[in-house]
Amino acid sequence: MNITPRFIQAVKLGFIAVIFLTIFGFLMNYFNMNGFSISNPEKNTDIRLFINILSYILEVTLLWTLIGYISEDYKAAFTALLIVISVYFIYLPNPSEYSSANPPGHLRYYMMTLFNLLSYVTFGFMHFKSKAAFKIIVVWLLIWGLSITLNITMFENFIKGLTRIIDVSHPFEIRFSTGSSSFRLVNYFNPLIDGMLILVKVMIVWWGLNWIRSKKTFLEALHTCYDTAELDRTGFSLIYWNLRLILFIGGLGIVSYIVPDSMPTRDMLFVFRFVAGAFSLVVIASVYRNFLTSVLVNHHQYPNGLFFSLNVPFLNFFAWLYAIFFLKKPTNTGSSASFSEIFSNLKEKFIQENKNPGWKTFYMIFNLIILIFAFMRQDIKMPGTNGELIFLQLTMMLFSFIILLWFLYIEEGYITILIILLLGFGFVAIPNNHIYAIPTMGTSLINIVLLYSMFYFHKLKPDPLYLPDIPQKDDIENMTPS
Repeated sequence: MNITPRFIQAVKLGFIAVIFLTIFGFLMNYFNMNGFSISNPEKNTDIRLFINILSYILEVTLLWTLIGYISEDYKAAFTALLIVISVYFIYLPNPSEYSSANPPGHLRYYMMTLFNLLSYVTFGFMHFKSKAAFKIIVVWLLIWGLSITLNITMFENFIKGLTRIIDVSHPFEIRFSTGSSSFRLVNYFNPLIDGMLILVKVMIVWWGLNWIRSKKTFLEALHTCYDTAELDRTGFSLIYWNLRLILFIGGLGIVSYIVPDSMPTRDMLFVFRFVAGAFSLVVIASVYRNFLTSVLVNHHQYPNGLFFSLNVPFLNFFAWLYAIFFLKKPTNTGSSASFSEIFSNLKEKFIQENKNPGWKTFYMIFNLIILIFAFMRQDIKMPGTNGELIFLQLTMMLFSFIILLWFLYIEEGYITILIILLLGFGFVAIPNNHIYAIPTMGTSLINIVLLYSMFYFHKLKPDPLYLPDIPQKDDIENMTPS
């Protein structure tokens, strides 16, 4: 299914709602810090609980309203919403137990997770009315895995480290004076990311609905590009930056597992959550990659230097500006050519021009320089002797470079590489193993997924327009009269 005007409209309307949610969240944070009475702590707790309840209801209502809009099935969407809100109130914690020092217990978390899954399954069966609806469980798993990787604190610390260069110490807070020499900081970034996550969840559901309708395998869906002819500058920018930022924060969230102060208990549940998070990032990165590829195809280009620039931090901002203001369709190409025809012609050109050989060499050298720089600038405190650390770092560098060469020069190795890296994530997450190998493995994993279409564009396929309510010719011929 193409990226339709309805989906684009949903993204735009969702972003407007996200702005309002961000303003609301900021005001609630401000009131949380300045509006409570020190003499009445019980009332303060009740107010905090009310704010959290209201924020949660607004967020899930926006999510399921947008899902209902893109699926054109409000009945199924609002039934799912009713399940989520009902269970939330059933397992609402006692106000006296609700505080940052004493969060709700594990039982409530597990029950909320279980019924959140039930809401997606209910939506799937009401919408598809067939066994294919069970595939919606995979869509939920992707959303759940992404949610557990997001570590906004890690991202904030990363950006704060960069902004100190220009003497900006609090880029994510607004300062309010509380007296002659004191002030309070109110965070506006957390509500914004919560809202952006809602939009990304809607994009994942949109991709999942297309996958289920198309009757393709999961791997085929991850290699499918969609026609973006209806996409305008605003729609492209919103989809690009939402996916890009969430992927970046999710990647840093995976890395945060190696920070000693934030490292959770490493049991088998931790391993499962960790691998599920990595798997979600791989799938979302694939959707993001196919989106960028589709945009270039609609402009009669296969992935090239612009595609590479759109995936390099900091440089991608200027590449984005170029894409929205200067990227034009060639004037000598007929406008009647379909997306599939354009895709097929570009495939032939891509193969004739030897599949970006210059970019292969450049990326190999670029990656080697990054690995060496990362080794020389290593500042994460690790246990063990210096000799053990150097050996581990050199081993991971060598492993990463071998994986890169395998990816660049063996066409059929892509899926095998992903499996090896995901299994490697699970192995290093097991207690007593070297979890410090995660940054190198994570970088290799995401880069390979993102740049796959740059070197293996001919392996991707365009998605034909899917019309679920209209019987196809073959289906009509095979019908037997009742």
